[in-house]
Amino acid sequence: MRTLSIALFLTLAMGAASAAPKIATFTSEDNAHIRCPYDVIVWLNPRTKLWYTNKSRHYANDRYGAFVCKEEAKAAGFKQGKN
Repeated sequence: MRTLSIALFLTLAMGAASAAPKIATFTSEDNAHIRCPYDVIVWLNPRTKLWYTNKSRHYANDRYGAFVCKEEAKAAGFKQGKN
């Protein structure tokens, strides 16, 4: 029983560590600006875990992404993508 409990605990702990962090995502830049009016709005692709500025060709250019606040994306561990 103790071995089963330890195995269950480790499985849950590893699952929680690998889960993607949750941040507020928006379908429009305007909605994102309401949440963070003094931050830069970036395009986040959750599949690649990369964010892009409005100068990038990837900005708002895929069906999986969303607009987010840059500082929230950085704090959640997402990285800036290459333009």
